[in-house]
Amino acid sequence: MRISLDESRAIRTLRIECNEIGFSRANVEAICSLSESSKRQPGQERKHIGEKGMGFKSVFAVADVVTIQSGYYSFRFVNHESEPLAMIVPHWVEPLESEPFIGTSITLQLTPKFSSANLIKKLKSMDPAFLMFLKNLKRLDIDLIQKQNSQTWAWRRSDFSRVAHGLSNVTVYSGQESTEYAMYSKNIPNLPHDDRRIGTTEAELKLVFPVHQSSRNRKDKVALVHAFLPIRDYGFKVR
Repeated sequence: MRISLDESRAIRTLRIECNEIGFSRANVEAICSLSESSKRQPGQERKHIGEKGMGFKSVFAVADVVTIQSGYYSFRFVNHESEPLAMIVPHWVEPLESEPFIGTSITLQLTPKFSSANLIKKLKSMDPAFLMFLKNLKRLDIDLIQKQNSQTWAWRRSDFSRVAHGLSNVTVYSGQESTEYAMYSKNIPNLPHDDRRIGTTEAELKLVFPVHQSSRNRKDKVALVHAFLPIRDYGFKVR
């Protein structure tokens, strides 16, 4: 996956590119609706991020126009008072190439009032360890293009190598630095009923511990609790 923030032009854009297989018709219909996620499969709800189809719609908190190009589909959504349904009714956009787009590209035309300074700060402060909790994402490249200069950095992880029952080793790379982790996974069965997770009876628990870091300036750090993405600091110290 690649994230590119371009602030060098009058209209600032944030572009997310992914080498997935591309949108199907069901994916397009789901992204235009609420509570109609096409990711749901019986018995696999716990393996996906998101709830009630609100995630994508949140892009309009920072963007006026969102353009999606994926496979044979090329369309956009608009956040404008004169078109109240334009955030859910797609407008067709002529693709740049005659052949289907390989992967998926989502481009956000950022609203003028949005300050990207906080976004840049959060991107730079993210712990690359989150890659261990997103099994379908192995590499993330970030490009920051500004009028005066540009920056690029990347995070990636190695494949999980199983050591014993439930125990795996994985290495995460951040630029020239790397950290090796030991990960223990276990399925927790017989979960109580939850109306928000119909049909979900178990969850996967992962405990991850750093065992080696390449940096000479290694310091004690706080390990965050993740629900796919980091959600909270409970003060767990990792040495």
